[in-house]
Amino acid sequence: MLKISKYSLVVALLLFASCTPAENDESGESGQYDETAIAHLDALTEAIGALNSCSFTLFTSTPELSKEYDVYMRGPDKMYFHAYDVDSGAEISHWYDGSDVSFYSYESDTYGTVAAPDNILATIDFLSELYGMDFPAGDFFYPSLTDDIIDDFTNVWLAGEESVGEIETVLIQASNDDQNLSIWIDKSTNFPYRMVLDSSGEGGEYYDAVFANWQVDPFLPDRMFEFSPPSSAEQVDFK
Repeated sequence: MLKISKYSLVVALLLFASCTPAENDESGESGQYDETAIAHLDALTEAIGALNSCSFTLFTSTPELSKEYDVYMRGPDKMYFHAYDVDSGAEISHWYDGSDVSFYSYESDTYGTVAAPDNILATIDFLSELYGMDFPAGDFFYPSLTDDIIDDFTNVWLAGEESVGEIETVLIQASNDDQNLSIWIDKSTNFPYRMVLDSSGEGGEYYDAVFANWQVDPFLPDRMFEFSPPSSAEQVDFK
């Protein structure tokens, strides 16, 4: 189930030109799923799945706050990410070494550690379910991405191509009664470039995530994922 972004855009008249119907939910309502859009999502999933390791920078924004993440992952069981709150200046890092997840707050000089599952995706689920914590743009790393989008959205279509600076992208859009989703995919790599999720109605949510600085299969040593607290730090409950 998608945990990130929604964005309202005008649907072109040619929206359904290459769409095929599919069952969307138990009520039997049919959706429209553009086969070309689905193929691009599948290509994104394959590109991510082929990685042995990666690193990237992620910029996220909501109406309440903006954050910058530096993320390093090495399959199947190593992950580190550093989060910087653009508005407050607060910084928090997380380390996952295959057996434990630790966090350290630079602002409060506190840390916490908790035992975790033995792979990255299970750990992301674990953090979400027990602590309400979402890994930045984590949906892209699930092999079920395409199916999750089809399950959550009634219509999925290819909106066209867009140039963002020197990056050529394809824009995939999806919608249901309450949400609009936009995903820009880098044509040269099939990696995600941007995702925007927008909820309509009063109190609707808005989330915008932009990827940068992708590194493919970099060498990431074990020590990068091992946490050793500063001598001054106070241990607290994992939150």
